[in-house]
Amino acid sequence: MESFPDSQGSGMDTPSRDENLNSNSNSNSTSGDAGSSLRPGEAQNRNLDEFAMALKEELGGDYLPDTVIDSKEIEEMTGITSDMYEDIYGEKSMMDINPDIFIAVKAKENKADEVKKLLNDYKEKMIAENKTDENTDFINSTQVMQQDNFVFLFLLGKNDLSDAMESAGDKIENGIQRAEEVIKNMLS
Repeated sequence: MESFPDSQGSGMDTPSRDENLNSNSNSNSTSGDAGSSLRPGEAQNRNLDEFAMALKEELGGDYLPDTVIDSKEIEEMTGITSDMYEDIYGEKSMMDINPDIFIAVKAKENKADEVKKLLNDYKEKMIAENKTDENTDFINSTQVMQQDNFVFLFLLGKNDLSDAMESAGDKIENGIQRAEEVIKNMLS
């Protein structure tokens, strides 16, 4: 998995994923009703950041990406070049302990399959490079989905092992399913 160093470079202990979830539960909330103002069925006219806003609204404090990834960095991470897309958008968590990431691509005609392959390759790279046992199941749940010329990679949701009643897999799956539903609804 690619490491995202802390911008402070302080060398201080990084809070655990659960501590970060609790301390940031309101920091990612959007002002207004971003998700409710998005109307399903108008996918071709959507700005890709609208998907991120809707996911933030749905997942609330479980949406940890807090840093926009520019197209150059996405290209370095994934190999997706500007000749493959009409639009690209990404966010990741600034905290390297949180592997959460969201990448949305509106591929050019006849490029969606190539973009999907590159995002799947990046997913496999994240899995292979993971060095944090506590994030293994979470990183393994990274999803790549495609509908028409829209392709998404996302690793979002809750990775909280504190409730023994619900397995980690169930919690991760719940967040992934919620994210998939938001995206599918916006593309329908």
